[in-house]
Amino acid sequence: MATKADVRAILKSGKLTGREAARIVVQHYVDQDHKRGALLTASEIERIKKAVARRPAEEVGLYNAILEAYRLSEYTLREAHILALDILLHLEWAKADVRQVTMAWLLRLEQHKRPTIVTAKQFEDLKARARARKLQELHCLNQVIAYRAGERAEPGHCYTGCEGLSDEEFDTAFRQAGQEIAALIAKGKLQPVELQFRADDDQLRRLVHPTPLPGGETVHWWPEGEHCWSSNTPEEELDRQLRTYVSGEQLYQAGLPEWVREVDTYQHELESEVQCLPEAERGPCVAVIQEPVEWPVELDKQGYYQTRDLVELSGITGLEQLLHEDGRDLKQHLRDQHKWLRANIRVFLAHRPVLETLSDLVGVKLHEDLETWQAQIEQSATPYTALLSLPFLEAIPEDQRRWWEPEWLARKPELPSFTIGDLKPDPKRVRQLQERMALPLGDTWWKWLVEEEELVITEEERLAEEVARNGQG
Repeated sequence: MATKADVRAILKSGKLTGREAARIVVQHYVDQDHKRGALLTASEIERIKKAVARRPAEEVGLYNAILEAYRLSEYTLREAHILALDILLHLEWAKADVRQVTMAWLLRLEQHKRPTIVTAKQFEDLKARARARKLQELHCLNQVIAYRAGERAEPGHCYTGCEGLSDEEFDTAFRQAGQEIAALIAKGKLQPVELQFRADDDQLRRLVHPTPLPGGETVHWWPEGEHCWSSNTPEEELDRQLRTYVSGEQLYQAGLPEWVREVDTYQHELESEVQCLPEAERGPCVAVIQEPVEWPVELDKQGYYQTRDLVELSGITGLEQLLHEDGRDLKQHLRDQHKWLRANIRVFLAHRPVLETLSDLVGVKLHEDLETWQAQIEQSATPYTALLSLPFLEAIPEDQRRWWEPEWLARKPELPSFTIGDLKPDPKRVRQLQERMALPLGDTWWKWLVEEEELVITEEERLAEEVARNGQG
């Protein structure tokens, strides 16, 4: 960087070239723009102009070209600044939205750890409804046999009783359980019915499909069929077991201990899902209010405690409503924001290599503002990408999506986190800026290092593959 002493020495020497003159004048303007004081006086600028005018036409042309390129760089920097401000604004919007989603998930997790508060009357009604439902519910023979096998292997643990058995032991237990159930059917204690659909049909899952298959309103969803049958059982027999059903009442009256226990035991966490209770009432257990209920506790007309949904405190429902009115859903809104940010940050990054190359040509650092704005973008983007990396906001594997409620899948951004360093300059914008700077300087100045440009193109192809893989940008 030239100093005032350097300028005076160069002017006295009388050996000022067109390139050197342009460098000094551009540095003067850059220093003024950054409030670092004036390198030149008005009279010194005039002396420089007159000195350049006496140089060969080629040097005069280079002087004018560099100053014109500087003027274009100033225009380009203003564009970049506007874009940086726009990116910072969109980052604030994106962070606000993702924070609401994050808060909704945290409140949901907290809500699911807390007991559901009920009155004594409400608790008795819940148990009565659960018992009536269980007696009416239809269970496929495959589940009935699997439970019987588990109960025989380890009494009191029909769900896990077979876990410690070898394949051969399980086949034996399953065969014996099947024979026991067949004997109950032969005696008329169990009277199975065959339906058109299998118990592992996902449409029977009430939490995901509140309106199940016609005729399947009381059928218990049993997705474990492929894991709960003997290896010696033919496929057609498994299909029959999954289409043949017995009521809970028949199983209870038959005295099978696993089903007596199932009907008589109330498990709120499971029952709340089956009964499709509001999410605020799906705690792992219940807490019964013992003292007389007075204000500010609120009861409805049935004498039930009015539980407040903690998720609403996040404001997520209001955001979803606003988006719905605009014809958009939350997940697509978050993905569109994410794509916009990544795309426009890459456009912003395209300015830096162009102005760095121009700086090398001129001999004056023209991109220092870009460094400042990029640092601001990086600082603002860090908390946004950190939120996206939270475990409960990351993508769900495809084979597990069936287990998730559609409402909460729609509240899961499932977007790839990134750093500014992960992103490469947008090749199209780089080319546009190259051509802009070529107007005063000609075609030769912007012959970039071929390796660098190839790197940008390679990175663009990698990003396109990533977007296709993740289903988002």
